[in-house]
Amino acid sequence: MVTLSSCATVVCGIKQDVKITSQPPGAHVKINGADSGVTPTVASLARKHSHSIDVSKPGYQPQTRMLHAGMNQWIWGNLLIGGIIGMVIDFSSGGANRLSPGEVHIDLQKP
Repeated sequence: MVTLSSCATVVCGIKQDVKITSQPPGAHVKINGADSGVTPTVASLARKHSHSIDVSKPGYQPQTRMLHAGMNQWIWGNLLIGGIIGMVIDFSSGGANRLSPGEVHIDLQKP
């Protein structure tokens, strides 16, 4: 019953898939300083925190984008179903958040 009362966590989960692309493709991706592959890629990121995405490729200027954790609209389902317990679960798990933007595209520029 407790799990079912946390609407945002049940509906959206505690992670969000974020598509990361670049022009040109094949750029190196670091998320929060950790190697995360090359573009295009999809990263499964915790909704609870904001994330820094660094994209670089030899011969191009590196670029950084931020993904911000903001309010997930499913949190309002707790008013109908989960009440306070559901809201506590959603906020503690990160399910109360969504990452924005949901996709990242970076046009790399030559120096």
